[in-house]
Amino acid sequence: MKKLLLVCFAVLFFIPSNIFSQPTKIRGRVIDAKTQEPLPFVNILLDKTTEGTMTNDQGYYSLTTNVVADSISCMMIGYKT
Repeated sequence: MKKLLLVCFAVLFFIPSNIFSQPTKIRGRVIDAKTQEPLPFVNILLDKTTEGTMTNDQGYYSLTTNVVADSISCMMIGYKT
């Protein structure tokens, strides 16, 4: 019995914390800094991950993830990242 409890504790202790984390929703709008016009179809990526999305035709994006990230990158041809 003690061995079983020890194994259960060890399994729970070593399971990555992102399994227990709640989803985070990231949303926003990408606009041109000079003209203030929305930028459609910009690639949005969470830094140091493979998760991302793309803005719609009005420049809005939304991404729901369990990955922990502290910044995003926006990429579009003709603009700096």
